[in-house]
Amino acid sequence: MSLAAPTLAAMAVQVDTARALRRPDELAALVLAVLQAHPADELDWIEWKSSLDLSAKSVQGTLARHILGLANRQPGAAAAYMQGCGYIVIGAEPGSASGITLVDPAHLSQGILAYAGSDGPAWSPQYVQNGSAWVLVVVVESPQPGHRMFTLRREFTIGAKTYRAGTVFVRQHGKTEIAGPDDIRALEDRYAAPGRLAEAHAREMLEVEKARHEAEEIERRRRWLAEMARLAAAVMFRAGAVMDTQGVTTVGSTGMVTSGYFRCPEQLELQSLAAGMDMSGLQAVSDLAGDGQAHTAFAAASRARIEIEAAMQRLQP
Repeated sequence: MSLAAPTLAAMAVQVDTARALRRPDELAALVLAVLQAHPADELDWIEWKSSLDLSAKSVQGTLARHILGLANRQPGAAAAYMQGCGYIVIGAEPGSASGITLVDPAHLSQGILAYAGSDGPAWSPQYVQNGSAWVLVVVVESPQPGHRMFTLRREFTIGAKTYRAGTVFVRQHGKTEIAGPDDIRALEDRYAAPGRLAEAHAREMLEVEKARHEAEEIERRRRWLAEMARLAAAVMFRAGAVMDTQGVTTVGSTGMVTSGYFRCPEQLELQSLAAGMDMSGLQAVSDLAGDGQAHTAFAAASRARIEIEAAMQRLQP
């Protein structure tokens, strides 16, 4: 019973399948649409039957079978029609409204629940009138990700066929059939979908957190390098001033170059700043922090500024 169109286009009474039908007048319109349908217009979201004895256990089991089949559809495919809801029409079929004999709704619901399970899918029965005939319309709520597969809770026999408790029903080509291996796997995936979605969300959040942490670390290192550059420039200025006032001399038999002892506050700040930080590629900065003569500190500061600029470039994306 498959029809690709999003509405029951072959019917004289058009039914909008973009939203669920729930009000009595909407369900009555659905019955009229069924009457005008072609017998071959079988759809996965609706099942219709001619008059049945609703008080019979086998009929209640049959209704449960169709309810379970509609509830075991895949959420994405089901949502394309009637916001995912499914419908069972009893007492009307294409070209005929034979009607049904009314049964106490409470008695009918209890009978169906014995087969569909009180913890099974959500559904609701409603009687609507078509002329002098009463028709039962059962609305089965839409399947959702995370729903378990719904199974038959009690065995029943209709005709020569017996359905065992635990049987899983699905909709295939407009009919309610016993689920095959692929159907069972699809229902397992439906049940697991929220967990997989949560896992994917968790992975996404971890990636976001990782990216945020990396960005913060880059910004922290950029500020750290900028402060080092400022301190290196300050040391270079102070060392140059000392060299200008004191001069650079050669002493001893080895001809060692000296400018006298030199230490400044900025070197101490550099030592403190470098503690616990990754100094890879910043050897001149380390040398500068521990240098003790003006001329070597001046040279180290010059190299340090080049190293710091290169480190800054490496931080660029």
